[in-house]
Amino acid sequence: MRIISRVDPSSGQQTLTCQQALDLAIQHHTAGDLSNAENVYQQILNTDPNQPDALHLQGVIAHQRGENDRAVDLIMKSLAIKPDFAEAHNNLGLVLKKLKKLDEAAASCHKALSIKPEFAEAHLNLGATFEDQGIPEEAITCYHKAIEIKPDFATAHNNLGNALKNLRRLDEAIASYHKALAIKPDYAEAHGNLGNAFEEQGKLKEAINCYERANTTLSRAKLLECVYTLGQKDRFYRLLEKITQEDKINLGVAAISAFGSNQFGCRDPYPFCNRPLDFIYLNSIASTPDKSSGLLHDIQKQIVDLQLDRQSQALLKSGIQSAGNLFVDPVGALANLEKFIRDEIAAYNSKYQESDCCYIKMWPRKYALTGWYILMEKGGHLKSHNHPEGWLSGVLYLKIPPTKKDEGYIEFGLHRHDFPILKSNYPKMLYKVKEGDLIMFPSSLFHRTIPFYSNQERLCIAFDLIPVETVIRK
Repeated sequence: MRIISRVDPSSGQQTLTCQQALDLAIQHHTAGDLSNAENVYQQILNTDPNQPDALHLQGVIAHQRGENDRAVDLIMKSLAIKPDFAEAHNNLGLVLKKLKKLDEAAASCHKALSIKPEFAEAHLNLGATFEDQGIPEEAITCYHKAIEIKPDFATAHNNLGNALKNLRRLDEAIASYHKALAIKPDYAEAHGNLGNAFEEQGKLKEAINCYERANTTLSRAKLLECVYTLGQKDRFYRLLEKITQEDKINLGVAAISAFGSNQFGCRDPYPFCNRPLDFIYLNSIASTPDKSSGLLHDIQKQIVDLQLDRQSQALLKSGIQSAGNLFVDPVGALANLEKFIRDEIAAYNSKYQESDCCYIKMWPRKYALTGWYILMEKGGHLKSHNHPEGWLSGVLYLKIPPTKKDEGYIEFGLHRHDFPILKSNYPKMLYKVKEGDLIMFPSSLFHRTIPFYSNQERLCIAFDLIPVETVIRK
């Protein structure tokens, strides 16, 4: 997040001192020294608890640390004192977008723009929110406006490329990425996005060059995927050895390493969860003495009452996925569910404690839970995918309609839906699921839902364990 603060000092020595302190804090903040910046903001607030800029920028720091609920509280306090604070409205929009409260995020961006119409960053943020809402055409309009105001806005050119790519306007997307890189040649994200566009065009060599330049967590996995697709076995393992030296817990790399090694007929050398099918855990919420089907009913009712936003999910067919996080300040049945899941996560970790796999040895000391519901109708299914932003993933089945054969089952395997197959007998496992079942598995493991054709709906809650702090077990 770019730090934007508008300070309106008046006369007097005391205000001047506050301004100097803010300048010092912003200097620390801009340099990435969050601890010192926060200390100075807090000193300002100790003297003046209603100083809006310090409240706002403490909220920005909270967001940068992943404490988004606290960020909302701090920025809202700032806005209660200074309602026309455009920068704070914009940053509130960023935080709300991160929380997947997309309608509220858009409203905050609009408020910022009503105060400051030529605010390029707010046009950018509004465009990103529109993208998350699944309306890329509106996003494109916002990005063009941001670029009109600020032609050298590399982020806007990059985001414009993403929106164009989502509409399959690949040549235009590539041109936008090139503009971003002309402004900022070391822009890793733009290099990675350019690689994605080339890969979609089937230009794998150009994509590989971009992914090598990007050298990010995501691009390392994409690089290996392209090399695998080209069938370059020796290069695949040379790159894998290099990546392993600097990045041992990359879930995307773990996934392609497991599948590529299976297809090439070699041992998987990547140390993070190279046997993911060994770590699938199944339990039922109905198997615990203090739980009953009543909790499943209460969860369903609470989900309906929350009236959550929905988000675009390209891999989901004949269904909807909720936006936001079900486990942000949960109450009632969702609070009970969160406790149940956390208890089951502890049981999961205990069950596999003796494993030498890095997936277990480097288990997160602290973690956050993010959850969403998936409602499917007749013909509903999810294509094979994984959750590289997580560590452990899980699904609780709330409502399962009667089906035939393997309809609606969950299938785990090493293969993503678009990987070329050299050998068709790669490992996979199929699970029949019923109401109340909880399945947990490594986030790197690909999984899909078999299509079902009942006229009744199918409802489940999916969740990810997101690492906050990891610990290496000796």
